[in-house]
Amino acid sequence: MNNIEKNNNEFYCPVSIDTWRSFLETYMKDDKDHNLRSNLGYSLQYLDFLNNQIENRHEYHYTVQTLNNKTFVVTGMGVVEGILFFIVRGFKKTQSLNNWEKIETKSKTIKVGGVKEQIITIRKRQTTNWKIKNIKLVGLIDIVVNNKLIPFKNEEMYKNLTKLRESRNSVHIHDVQGGWDTDWKKFDIDKVNMTKKVLLSLFESGLFDTLESDFLDFIRTPIKK
Repeated sequence: MNNIEKNNNEFYCPVSIDTWRSFLETYMKDDKDHNLRSNLGYSLQYLDFLNNQIENRHEYHYTVQTLNNKTFVVTGMGVVEGILFFIVRGFKKTQSLNNWEKIETKSKTIKVGGVKEQIITIRKRQTTNWKIKNIKLVGLIDIVVNNKLIPFKNEEMYKNLTKLRESRNSVHIHDVQGGWDTDWKKFDIDKVNMTKKVLLSLFESGLFDTLESDFLDFIRTPIKK
């Protein structure tokens, strides 16, 4: 339940961490995952706070608005990554999941017009014998999509996962692809609302118990432009 102080103009208090832990535990039940549930809960508390900031964005400079949007997307995808890790780990224990394993990497240097270029060839094979420990977000998404591990009510959410992963990579601010590839252009209200849709679809996919979930209302409610 929402904290009584939540609507106090002087102090914004998000939903309690115990509420988030209890909600996440309806699916993520293992005692050893207490810390994972806690970290996810802290991030969800922060998203609740950021949502309030974005709803009242006209009180802030445009740059601050944009970076609040970016932080919402990056933090939201961090929550998604944590849940995807749990899902993939759980399914891997009970059934064979296909993934690509790197076998070898070869490189060859050539000259083109007097300039050295390098050709890199990566050889992979499809296997069910792989380790989850160091797998990255892109790998988790590939496994979830290819094996249809989440019963999304809307298949579009699988595509949105990939779109948001690409946006999340903007945490590396030096990695720009052109003159228009800036946070200002990439992180608008549409990206915030897309993040909300993915989170809500994940929570309402049937994996978690959402019978009493008014604390998800900030995710359910799109930001008005």
